[in-house]
Amino acid sequence: MDKKTTVYYAKDADVAARVRTVLQANGIEAEEKSLGEQVYHDIYGGNGAYGRKIQVEEEKEEQARAIIRAWQAGEQTLTGKKSGESSNLAGKILLAAAVLLVIVLLFLK
Repeated sequence: MDKKTTVYYAKDADVAARVRTVLQANGIEAEEKSLGEQVYHDIYGGNGAYGRKIQVEEEKEEQARAIIRAWQAGEQTLTGKKSGESSNLAGKILLAAAVLLVIVLLFLK
């Protein structure tokens, strides 16, 4: 059984889910636990009102912290690519449509 360590404290369940998704997209399994004293706080307290903690295996702690820091700085997307590296499909389609329009207009003259 691997020992877990806390790498992030989230203010609510939404933020915790995003952090877990980023870690899992980068190959790190993470667990999410409530900071509330009892389980019913999460049910009736509203979206993890007491906050959540994200835990990973001790061996992956530094890697997980680095991924979280990069994600917080906006340098990484969910897939681990830098933001500028993500493909901009809409831009490519728009460019292709503009080129096609110019070609059609040239032939109509």
